[in-house]
Formats: sequence, C-alpha cells, structure tokens
Amino acid sequence: MAAFKTVDIRLILYFPCFVVGIYCALYGIENSLFNIRNTTMLLIMALSFYVMKTDWWTIEKLKEIPFILSSSYLIFAASYRNRDAFAGTSLMLFLSYSSYAMYLFHRPIYVTMKAFYFPEIGIFQLLYLLSVCLLIVTLASWSIQQVNDKLYAIVKNWL
Repeated sequence: MAAFKTVDIRLILYFPCFVVGIYCALYGIENSLFNIRNTTMLLIMALSFYVMKTDWWTIEKLKEIPFILSSSYLIFAASYRNRDAFAGTSLMLFLSYSSYAMYLFHRPIYVTMKAFYFPEIGIFQLLYLLSVCLLIVTLASWSIQQVNDKLYAIVKNWL
C-alpha cells in the first residue's frame, strides 16, 4: 500500500463526505440513495467495524470512512429536517457567519493553542478542546470574518 504513503490520509477519509455533499446539493438530501434509513444502516455497519481490530494502521484508518460519512450525513439530514427551528436564531447566524473562517483557520489556531498548553490525560484533552479551544476558534473565526468583510468593503469602494 505504497500509495497511502504519498497521499494524506485525511484526503482519503474526508473526500467521500465531500462527494456526498456535492451529490446532495445536486439531487436533494432526501433522495432514494441517501436517506436516514440507509445512512443509519451504514452507521451500524461502521460501528461494527470497531469490534474487529487489526494491527495494520491503514486498514484501521479506512474503517473510519463509513463512520465519518454516515455520522456527517445524519447530522446534516437532522439539521435539514429541522431547519425551520434553526432559521434566524442568533446562534445559527453567528456560526454560519464564522464557519468559513473556522474551516480555513481552525488548524493553525489549534496548533498555536496546543503549543501553549495541552493536557496529558485524554479526558482533560477532550474537555480542553471542547471548552477552551472550540470557543477560541469560534471567536477568532468570527473576528477574522469581520476583518475580511471590512477589508472587502474598503477594496470594493476603492475599485
């Protein structure tokens, strides 16, 4: 499996989600191929993979694809079905506004925060990531988006 050494494993893990997102955007989220029932079955299959352990790192990573794909789709489908409940809420508007900058800058912010402090114990790492890091990434992303909007307005008026 020399090909896996030349390709970043994250591309292999997350590209299927990207493809499903494109497919759903083109054909709708509630079509016959991707629906809650099929995705739930995929999630159950993915969870059953975790029972089988191998010593081969690549296979262990590839087993994550169905889990990532099905859980992402289920979250998206649940959000889509409940979109009226979320529409116009200030939290949803805030997260939507900040999401692109989060996508672009979450990794450098996380690496910087990890350089300053990162707990050694797993549960404390999780708490640190969810309470401190996520909050800082969200606020920094919102600030970056604000600066971007102001710079865009200046450049637009200048041109």
